[in-house]
Amino acid sequence: MAAPKLLEAFARVDDLLASGQPIPNNIECPIDMRSYQKKLDSIMGLTVDGRSRVRLEWMMDAKTELHNFCGEQVFKHPYWIYIDSHSHIDPGTQLEIVTQSRRFIGIPRFVVTELHERSQAGLGWEQSRYGWLDGVWTDMLGPLPEEGWYDDLFIVAKHDELCCGGKGSHQGHVCYGGFKMPGDFELKRLRKMNYNRDHAEVMTEPLDVRVAKEKQERDDWWRAKFGEAITEGLKPHAWRFETHDPGRLSNGRWHFIGKNNRGGFTDAERLALADKPGKAQQAEKSINKEQA
Repeated sequence: MAAPKLLEAFARVDDLLASGQPIPNNIECPIDMRSYQKKLDSIMGLTVDGRSRVRLEWMMDAKTELHNFCGEQVFKHPYWIYIDSHSHIDPGTQLEIVTQSRRFIGIPRFVVTELHERSQAGLGWEQSRYGWLDGVWTDMLGPLPEEGWYDDLFIVAKHDELCCGGKGSHQGHVCYGGFKMPGDFELKRLRKMNYNRDHAEVMTEPLDVRVAKEKQERDDWWRAKFGEAITEGLKPHAWRFETHDPGRLSNGRWHFIGKNNRGGFTDAERLALADKPGKAQQAEKSINKEQA
């Protein structure tokens, strides 16, 4: 299918998704992913046994979507689940036996996934394996896969102000945006991720030592940047911490100068004592005592 017609067809599918209407069947992958997969392999490489470290998947393909959950094979990204009924006649009793099965419909999007080898799991898999389900302690994930597993890196989709504003998530949930073909943007994103991984600092110190060191560096930076400015800004007001005199607090440190003349000084006296603040305060106190 030509690219414009393909995008138009999936735009109609997106309208169904937006309105919450069911999709009757899974849609086959619209492209041959092998050529694009080679580009991914050239960036992220292969494992020793030749498996892709990063893989492009179609989220409606049962081959890559199905995984074990509570002993059942289910889709990782289900959009719709149909309950199909099947009936047959029991040859022994001649009674009709009705059974039900679930049929999963995926989301019409591409997803880039990353391989996690068995050696990388550690204790994390076992710690996440069991959980409560309807009040029963259940083995949800099953045993660790011998060949490892692929987990999502990012969804290939268009994001705008109508969905998540380009963030890729909305209210804590993954945003699947609009249909998009994988292209150069995703390759550039992987190159950047690969570069950041290769140039990441190797952490050899214990966590508590790193946290203490980062805190000290952050405190030193703040003191160097803002400490002097804060100190200089407080100097004109530091005297307020040394007095409880409401007159000084409301009218200023030298409240007898200017209009706040509580001591009753004349203008000539204020000018004469302006360069002798100690004598000015003593004179003011004596006058205040006499007036009292």
